[in-house]
Amino acid sequence: MIRLLLIFFVILQLAGCTASNMSAEGVRYFNQARYDQAQRAFLEALKREPNNPDIYFNLAETYHQSAKLSISQNEIAKAQQQYDEANKYYRNCLAIDFNHLKANRGLAAMLVEIRQPQMAFDHIINWCNISPNLQDPKIELARLHQEWAQIMSVLGKKEISTDSINKADKLLQNVIANDPNNYRAWRAIGYIRENNGDRENAVNAYQKSLLLNPNQNDLKNKLLTMGVTTTAADTNTNTNIDTNINTITPDTNATPNITPSIFPNSTGLGSIGYDRNENSATETTLYR
Repeated sequence: MIRLLLIFFVILQLAGCTASNMSAEGVRYFNQARYDQAQRAFLEALKREPNNPDIYFNLAETYHQSAKLSISQNEIAKAQQQYDEANKYYRNCLAIDFNHLKANRGLAAMLVEIRQPQMAFDHIINWCNISPNLQDPKIELARLHQEWAQIMSVLGKKEISTDSINKADKLLQNVIANDPNNYRAWRAIGYIRENNGDRENAVNAYQKSLLLNPNQNDLKNKLLTMGVTTTAADTNTNTNIDTNINTITPDTNATPNITPSIFPNSTGLGSIGYDRNENSATETTLYR
């Protein structure tokens, strides 16, 4: 009888290991940089929910971070295997949900890391064309241009960097024209304006973003460091818009030797132009 009760208890315990529980366990391991354990947990979660795109994304991010860790430890063969797995799971996620924001961003960033920037841009431009009524693809294409500009700047390629920033600006203006209340676009525009020395329009854009989404404490602090309040201001900005996404293509000629040390975060460089929680591999990156 006692043995039967023990077996029954074990069965109950196993039944209680839902996909949600396993995902939560995987997130915990991920945040501790224990990527092997995280992978196992997410794979178990996937067995329970094989059509859940967020679990595929969690696996992709975990393999992606593991690959970068292997690079830093000079374990090149392992890194290649981990990148291959990340690529597979990003694409599995997108096969279920092609508009999955984080998976599209993560895949593009990974492609740049492995020295395939043209493939990264092609992927996001394809997303723009397949989902023309969505604004997120345009914002992510602007993000990619902005990050490419930062890489080019680091490498001393000023002309390419400036051209990429201009393309990012056009894309963001396109988003604002279609969705004036898109706080992410206003925030990114503010970042570009600030870096171009246009303080007034930068402040206006930041304040507009905060008006639309007040839960951006880092942006509030940013404005305080600029010596201004967070009260919304006039946001009349220049809107010279190029609506043809296909014309906004990157200049990736003479691709540099890009390594994760130059492009450090799988979900973006983490500039003030975007929500901090969208950029760094923290607990908020994954899905429970």
